[in-house]
Amino acid sequence: MANDSEEFRVVTEDFVNIFISSNCKSFVSEKKFPKSITLGSLKGKLELISGGSALGMKISVFDKHDKKVLVQ
Repeated sequence: MANDSEEFRVVTEDFVNIFISSNCKSFVSEKKFPKSITLGSLKGKLELISGGSALGMKISVFDKHDKKVLVQ
């Protein structure tokens, strides 16, 4: 049994795997990006991968159980 004074930390990688798909092109790609990236910067990088405009992108975020947690 853990003592109340013990400290527990969850350590995860500094990067997240992102699966990229497009409704304009038929492809799926997986890339790693730093967790600290902003949505604006991510959309800019995705422009190069998908060929779509950052202004027209919709980003959906799913948890590890494939449940949608964010649409931006």
